[in-house]
Amino acid sequence: MTTAADVMTTTPVTIRLTARIREAVRLIESLTVRQLPVVNEEGELIGMLSDRILDAVLVPTPDGRGQDPGARAVLDSPVSSLMTGHRFAAVDPTTETTRVVDIMIARHVGAVPVIDRQGSLIGLVSYMDVLRAWPFPAEGAEDPSPDVIPTLT
Repeated sequence: MTTAADVMTTTPVTIRLTARIREAVRLIESLTVRQLPVVNEEGELIGMLSDRILDAVLVPTPDGRGQDPGARAVLDSPVSSLMTGHRFAAVDPTTETTRVVDIMIARHVGAVPVIDRQGSLIGLVSYMDVLRAWPFPAEGAEDPSPDVIPTLT
């Protein structure tokens, strides 16, 4: 059985609840991540912020030469104004990876945070983490060897 702990990124980039959207955009662009877990001062997971949410509000001007004035105002807003709060799903490290995938599909999200019993973020399972670990060995079965795909000539 493959679990969230087996495939998760153990040092996910996070952002503080009080940070500005401008900082979140800078992190997402510079680190090429798609999701930012939002944490409070104690490191507890409070919400999630995704690049999709940011893309939806940070629209360029019709001529493509700058940001819409409304979008510029959003950049100075706190992360808490755009994050997904009570609606995000989190799992514990023992959750089976197949269950994590089910959550991603059902919630239309690209990552699921992994938290400990105190609610502190200890990892993040993204769709890329899942793909890197695929195929999961069946319980009780040997780890399968990779399939060979014939090359067309």
